[in-house]
Amino acid sequence: MADATVVLPFDRPSVAAREGTRTSRLGEPAFGQRPDAELSGDGGYPMVRLDVGDDGDVDIDIGGEPEQDADQDADDDDDFGRNLAEDLDEGKLSEIANDVMDGVDADEGSRQEWITQYQKAIELLGLKIEDLASGSSGGNKDPSRANDSTLIEAIVRYEAEAEAELCPASGPCKVTTVGQNTPEQEMRAKEFEDDFNYYLTDVAEEYYDDTATMLISQALCGIGYKKVYMCPIRRRPVSESIPAPYLIVSEETTDLMSARRVTHVIQMTKSQIRRLQIAGLYRDITLGDAIEAMGSTMQARRAVLGSEGRSMVMSARPQDRDYTIRECDLDLEDIPGRAERQAPEHMPLPYKVAVEAGSRKILGIWRNWKRGDPLYLKRNCYVKYGLVPGLGFHNWGFMQLIGNQTRNMRTITRLLIASGMYGNFPGGVKAKSLRMSTNEILPMPGEWPDIDVPPGGDISKLLMPMPYKPLDPSFVQLLATIKQDAMRLGATLQIKTGEGRAEVPVGTILAMIEQQIQVMATVHKRNHRAQKRELRKLRELFAETPRKLSILVRDRPRANDITAYLWEKESEFLDLNLQPASDPNIPSQVHRVMLANVLVMLAQQNPQIYDQLAVHRTALQAIGVDPDAYLLRPEQMQGQQSPDPRVLAKMAELQQKSAAMQQEMAIELQKLQVQREKMGVEAASAAAENQTARETSQTKAETERQKSGAKLMGEGQRMALEHQHHDAELAHETAHRDADRAVQRETAIAPQPMGIGVG
Repeated sequence: MADATVVLPFDRPSVAAREGTRTSRLGEPAFGQRPDAELSGDGGYPMVRLDVGDDGDVDIDIGGEPEQDADQDADDDDDFGRNLAEDLDEGKLSEIANDVMDGVDADEGSRQEWITQYQKAIELLGLKIEDLASGSSGGNKDPSRANDSTLIEAIVRYEAEAEAELCPASGPCKVTTVGQNTPEQEMRAKEFEDDFNYYLTDVAEEYYDDTATMLISQALCGIGYKKVYMCPIRRRPVSESIPAPYLIVSEETTDLMSARRVTHVIQMTKSQIRRLQIAGLYRDITLGDAIEAMGSTMQARRAVLGSEGRSMVMSARPQDRDYTIRECDLDLEDIPGRAERQAPEHMPLPYKVAVEAGSRKILGIWRNWKRGDPLYLKRNCYVKYGLVPGLGFHNWGFMQLIGNQTRNMRTITRLLIASGMYGNFPGGVKAKSLRMSTNEILPMPGEWPDIDVPPGGDISKLLMPMPYKPLDPSFVQLLATIKQDAMRLGATLQIKTGEGRAEVPVGTILAMIEQQIQVMATVHKRNHRAQKRELRKLRELFAETPRKLSILVRDRPRANDITAYLWEKESEFLDLNLQPASDPNIPSQVHRVMLANVLVMLAQQNPQIYDQLAVHRTALQAIGVDPDAYLLRPEQMQGQQSPDPRVLAKMAELQQKSAAMQQEMAIELQKLQVQREKMGVEAASAAAENQTARETSQTKAETERQKSGAKLMGEGQRMALEHQHHDAELAHETAHRDADRAVQRETAIAPQPMGIGVG
């Protein structure tokens, strides 16, 4: 009889026995197993091995290593991150797919109102150049399609300020050390900071562009998302931005870690899916032709494409259509596997499931907890950047803060333009019997079109202008008031610190700037915390394969005497204090430069208690200059010869003399200033006396002029009276002479009496 081996597992303990032996720590074997027994691949129970020989003897071995079947061999611990969908039957996969799709559809329906607001906000940006709408008669119904720029101005200004803080040119991260550290620890921290910054600026070139895109989304709708994961195509950790509508979060959640479902909607081409199938990430199955996806995410995508002058049209070629992948983080039960069998019984475990929305076929299922985690916590690969905290999960953005004001300002602007247009080009109504070559009268400036008037008709009775009101100044005032309120709320007001405000002290200007940007400073602090989570998620991905970081940054420029550090263990950089390069306590570059200037001044006043190298390094960094390009390294400073003490003493003596001379010059300047002030007082006094004398002389001259005028007036009156008397006498004499002459003439012409002669 040949040797035969029979493997018999022990029966499972009863419920009472299991409850009596259950441990309190998650992740450990839960029931009745001996510490010294080997565990089977079937639940962790000792096995009974019966060896039957030719002679009939039976050897019993308890706790021996059992033989594993094909399914157990496939679930090796070295393949923890494999695609579990390969081991499930189609019935189980279909059940999971339907559950995922139904849950995601419910989550989409709960945020429909938010998507509607998002579409309206895209329209309010005014990014699309629109044609004027036409009226029923073919004329222009709206004389203007003007949009107010307050909303987009607030978004652009915010993005510029936030990107300058989060993405400096030298790199977005820094490593700080606390307390006394060895030179090796300091060197390791500096090497990791330089390698990590080089990776994010030169290797992962998409990081800065994606961060800018995320900040635009954050400013518009209040939420920006980053996804940190190991890319199977680029074979390196990446951090990519996700538009807010493309990440669907279950409605009852307060944060991403506690959400029942978090779904990333991904548009993929057929070639991209095929690459992932060849790489082994997705199941190698046939999906068929892509089907146009529906839902709120696609509505938001149409609005975004419309603002760019594009439209989401379903291609006539099936091979050109995009597939819609829903990558969902959720808890599942009854998934077979060794890691699952080590978990407490009936415990929901976190998984990541990828479903093609059109065919409802599962492409992959992966474990979504860290290997060895006794709590089986979800590994959240998403980072949320929020603008202003709201009342729920969704934060408030500028579309909520100033969206209504922007709409009102757009309406008022269009009314003002319409009033001006109709005031210069008025419209009206015409009699139906009026005959014209066309149905419209649209005269251009200076043009007089011909119309047919019935014989004897009155043209004023056939055409009547509409009673348009003139431009109302109150609308202009209302527009200015609303705009000022919106800009203040959006923190886009700029304080003039140039020539127009030269009289304001520097301290006052800083205080005004501090008060103005106080709200945005709080937002930058939240961004600082979010970026810290993002950078540490990237570090965790590098910790899984530390050598990958050394390989990716092998081309980083280094000095000839410096050797690249080889990262081999995750503990070498996981314990480092990784922080964003931005400073949450300094909200603007103006404050940073001023504080650096104050620090340099303090160090110059008390050089014996300051590290001058650290002070100048901080000052150079504040103005955006690389300190290593200008400052000497410690070994270079040690190589320099120490100055001669006599030279130092002579220099100190010269400095004292220079200080004394400066003090004397200051005293002389003060004396000169006093003399100038005294001379100024004397000049002012003399000027006052001269002014008084001039006023006195002017008063006397005026009095004399008045007296002379009065005297001249009296003399004139006397002469006028004499002249009148003389004229009267002459008139009397003339009248008397005329009367005498008249008498004489009458006497001369009188007839003489006739004489009587004697005869």
